[in-house]
Amino acid sequence: MNPLANILEQIEARNAWQETIEVKRNDYLFKAGNIHTDLYLVESGCLHVFLEQDYADQTIRFAYQNSFFGH
Repeated sequence: MNPLANILEQIEARNAWQETIEVKRNDYLFKAGNIHTDLYLVESGCLHVFLEQDYADQTIRFAYQNSFFGH
């Protein structure tokens, strides 16, 4: 079994997902300064994680479909 499928199976078996969040294009999941200890799964699309500094975006990472993202 692929590792991602195994992790997802374990999370679902424990009913560990708290909620489903839909983030539309150009919306923010959270902003700098917010403290989160959550784990997210990108079910579809792509998430751009970045900081806005000096009028430019500093990319931290991209999270793609079927990947986990923690903050």
